[in-house]
Amino acid sequence: METLHWQVIYKILEMQVLLNNLKKGADFKIRDLIYEPFELYTDVRKRNQIELIKAAVFELKQDFNEKFTALEGSKANQIENIKEKNKMIEEILENLGQEEELFVPTSHPLENPKAILSVDPSEVKVEKYLTKEERAL
Repeated sequence: METLHWQVIYKILEMQVLLNNLKKGADFKIRDLIYEPFELYTDVRKRNQIELIKAAVFELKQDFNEKFTALEGSKANQIENIKEKNKMIEEILENLGQEEELFVPTSHPLENPKAILSVDPSEVKVEKYLTKEERAL
């Protein structure tokens, strides 16, 4: 009975800390509310745990998407920087009367989601099937 009492006290203190953090505007994460595995002894807590885990997964997905979008923007900026430097290098090489092959940044076809579903005619190795009408022409 004593251990149960201290578990309740500990949980109350934990909830008070979370409430204070919310009032202060601190960064709040759903993962802070998830029960410990041995605290899931009622059906209500189990259902709550399921919903909390779903919310935590959604939160993780949002964080990933934000980081991914930032990374895409960073990559686009780096590509622009490389193109600007290539222009400067081309001008310098022209002034020197030299020619060199410069690195040209290109994106991989799999980076564009629309390109995944499109098929280039050069990729098809099989002869196209022609109907009788098409063969007659």
